[in-house]
Amino acid sequence: MSGGFIVWLWLLGRYPAATVASFSFLTPVLSLVFGWAVMGERLSPAILGAAVLVAAGIILINRRG
Repeated sequence: MSGGFIVWLWLLGRYPAATVASFSFLTPVLSLVFGWAVMGERLSPAILGAAVLVAAGIILINRRG
């Protein structure tokens, strides 16, 4: 937990806050991946579709204009 906070602070010091803030939306996607990999949870097609939409939104936010 503290490692993630340290990385977060490092990113805020290195990149603009608006860019780093959009990556906070990756938290649910990473939670799904770790839950599947570590805890053996099942991922339904609806959950996977929602994760893809979140990832697509992050890509759209961070792309260059």
